[in-house]
Amino acid sequence: MKTLLAFAAASVLPASVLAQYSARVVGLGPGDSTSAALTLGPGDVFSAAVLLAGPSNIRHDSAVFRLVFSQSGLLYSPNWYQWAAPYVTGGPDDLSSPSRAASGILSASTHLDPIHPGQVDLAFENLTPNFGDYFFTGELLRLTLRVAPDATPGSIQISFADGSFTNGASSVSVAPVAGLTLNIIPAPASSLTGALALTALARRRR
Repeated sequence: MKTLLAFAAASVLPASVLAQYSARVVGLGPGDSTSAALTLGPGDVFSAAVLLAGPSNIRHDSAVFRLVFSQSGLLYSPNWYQWAAPYVTGGPDDLSSPSRAASGILSASTHLDPIHPGQVDLAFENLTPNFGDYFFTGELLRLTLRVAPDATPGSIQISFADGSFTNGASSVSVAPVAGLTLNIIPAPASSLTGALALTALARRRR
């Protein structure tokens, strides 16, 4: 309910809209190198981040947004996301859905709201803990997910959607500019060969 009220409040604020953010979702590699695409196999764990860019003086103290996935099937487990400071991950103002302590399979029923029925999405909502605490630009959120062990090869797109950011009583607009593509490939043939060999060995020992 608080998320719905936040979106509604942002739509009727009379205050002027401040300078605009651009938001993108990137994959993270070694040394936190960023990429627009990741190649993953069944069972692989990966990290992604939401990056905000804009003028050096842009800032906000309230963030509400969603990440939309083109299909279901990714897995999340406790501690699967982390907000950047000054936001507090898992604090009383962190109303993200599902919660940081949750685990499960990402599907259309993971996060439910009447505005976006049937979408495979995750919702993030947080307030900075003190007046005068602001986030400027850079990595706002990091999440860690896992490809299901029985995942079907193909691609999954992760996109930033309908964000509502505020600086006090002023709305800060945000424009999605790029998403992340996950290229899911079949399990390596060597893994399959090894599994078959172990199965044959176990049968001979019976």
